[in-house]
Amino acid sequence: MNIYNKLLVATLSLCVFVNAQAIALTNGNETKAESAGTVAEVYTVSSFDANFTIFLSIKNTSTGTTGSDFSGTFIESYGTSNDGQIPVTGNGAYNVSYTLLDDNIDEEDETLVITQTNDGGISSANKTVTITDNDSAPTMAFAATTGTDGENTGWTYITVSLSHASTRGTLPAYTISIGGASTMTGSGTDYNALDPTSYTFNSGSTTDTYGIYVQDDALDENSETIVFAIATNNTTYATLGTNQAHTLTITDNDAAPT
Repeated sequence: MNIYNKLLVATLSLCVFVNAQAIALTNGNETKAESAGTVAEVYTVSSFDANFTIFLSIKNTSTGTTGSDFSGTFIESYGTSNDGQIPVTGNGAYNVSYTLLDDNIDEEDETLVITQTNDGGISSANKTVTITDNDSAPTMAFAATTGTDGENTGWTYITVSLSHASTRGTLPAYTISIGGASTMTGSGTDYNALDPTSYTFNSGSTTDTYGIYVQDDALDENSETIVFAIATNNTTYATLGTNQAHTLTITDNDAAPT
């Protein structure tokens, strides 16, 4: 290769380098509270040499959920507004916003991964937004302090409620015990022993039930009671609310003897 060709190749290489279009993300990866609402972002184009389009999308590696943790719409006013496509016609800043949604769920921190691709030959890039939860652990309690059922019902069920849902890695759990103020006799006489005694809420649920089996006897007797108490298994994931006892009254179904 003669010296002229070498100079030509060097000059062309330098031009490619100098004129290479680039997209810079102003904020990069960041952490935001779920209550942040609408968050501004800026994509800055430099070394512009031809029109191209930036495409924004939410990557499926996000641990948050579109529609409940963040909006699936990018807010921008270029070309067709809010379609996640930005026509680039020159150097400068292109403003975009994304929206975080504030819920009432006790949950682990989540992520929103925004992917930038383009048809301008520029490398794609991901931006990760870590969304921090702002909800306290829920309170748990009996849904009601009293209930009534007949002794011939068999299984009877009692509901425990959470003030709001949890989807954390460790879910709210509770233990039920039967108090000494009960007038019914356990061990299979009036009711069978609780088995199990500990229960865990399903992820995202605000109610849970446990059951106890009531024995139907042939005795003419007064209504009797079972008094339940609730305890939380871990106060990090749920604390106790107001209704910490539930009195179940079992009505007799036997006629007076002859």
